[in-house]
Amino acid sequence: MSLKQIKQIKFLTPLMLNWISEYVKDENKITTIGLFYWEFRENRRNPNKPMRRVVYDNENSCFLLDTSFKNSLFFFQKSKNILHVYRSYGFSLAGDSRADEFELVDNQFIQNKTALLKMIR
Repeated sequence: MSLKQIKQIKFLTPLMLNWISEYVKDENKITTIGLFYWEFRENRRNPNKPMRRVVYDNENSCFLLDTSFKNSLFFFQKSKNILHVYRSYGFSLAGDSRADEFELVDNQFIQNKTALLKMIR
């Protein structure tokens, strides 16, 4: 799917499309694109810091490509210029997932140095 076709997906905001055009160099390899939200759960080891979990918004997801290697992008727009991006890529049970925060400052995205979430699947 080309960038022109991705821009026609209705649930993507201008901030999300701007991030895709800046960070995704080969959009033909994106397998799924969509939205997510954060779910917070109790943390038994540290009650003051709840556990963060990504939950996909199935109504606002678009399956683009069927391959054994997954490259999924999910977005959560926190404010008008702050975007959380969850990327999941790799083979089933042999991949990597990471959520990062990006802020749009002077028409350029600045990535927060610490990842919001990192997982090896």
